[in-house]
Formats: sequence, C-alpha cells, structure tokens
Amino acid sequence: MTSLASPTDFKEEAIDDALARLHEIAAIVQVIEDGDLLAVLPAEENAAQAHQRAVSLLVVLRRELDSLMGQLGAAQLAMGVVARTASREPRRTPPP
Repeated sequence: MTSLASPTDFKEEAIDDALARLHEIAAIVQVIEDGDLLAVLPAEENAAQAHQRAVSLLVVLRRELDSLMGQLGAAQLAMGVVARTASREPRRTPPP
C-alpha cells in the first residue's frame, strides 16, 4: 500500500517545478538579450514603436522573473528549514 504525499512534499515539488519553469523562461529572455535580437531599431515609424514596446516589455519581464525566482527560492529555503526543524523536535501537546 502506498501512502499519500504530505502537503509539504507537494508544496516543495510545486516550488521546484515552478522554479524550473521560471529558469527556462529566463534562459529564453537571456538568449534574446545576448543575441541582440532587439538591438536594431527599425527605420519605419510603426515598426520602431513596436520595437520600443518589445524592448520595454522585455525589461519588465526580466525584472518580474528575477523577483519571482528570488521569492520562490526564499520560500524553498524556508520550507527546507521548517521541514528539518519539524523532524528534529517532538510534537508538543498543549496543556489542558
């Protein structure tokens, strides 16, 4: 008989999966930045405006990705500390 995973295991797995996906997205953003895919401003005015919007959106996306990865990484570390602490301390029963 197999036991169900604890809620903590599920949360840790969900955080691991989310971090992996965010790292993949960040890698795509990095390729765009490193490859200078948005380095040349088009001559035509409408295309130039669309280009500037894309560059601005890329900056916002990078900032949000970095923030989310930091927050999830901190949550992952905190959950690890809580799990280790909980496994070391016996559960205390409240006084009657």
